[in-house]
Amino acid sequence: MAILSAIVFGFAIAGLDPLLNLSTAMTGFGAVGLMALLATTSLAVAVFFWRRGERRLAYTLAPAAAAVALAVATVLALANYPSLTGSTSDVINNLPYLHIVTIVVGVAVALYAKRNRPQAYARMGSARIDE
Repeated sequence: MAILSAIVFGFAIAGLDPLLNLSTAMTGFGAVGLMALLATTSLAVAVFFWRRGERRLAYTLAPAAAAVALAVATVLALANYPSLTGSTSDVINNLPYLHIVTIVVGVAVALYAKRNRPQAYARMGSARIDE
């Protein structure tokens, strides 16, 4: 709740209507983030199976093609972000840069864990439940 309050407060300070501008801004922000995440996941699937010697169409080529298509869609969404959000506000139209910050922080945490906490790194992304 505190994060949402901070976001609404930030929109109000920027002189934007927290209800009218917030919904379109967050929809665009979420859409771009989701497309980038799906592109990255598709690429990861293709690389995962390629490294294991699986060269079948469904395991490598289809996810790689999806990664390319989703990456193109993400670039197009970013290029047309003001149209996507319907806003000319710099505050709203610079929101996608927060995705880059999040990616950099996530990679930094993973690299730190890989070097200094290999057991924690090995558990990252696993679905194992320790009882």
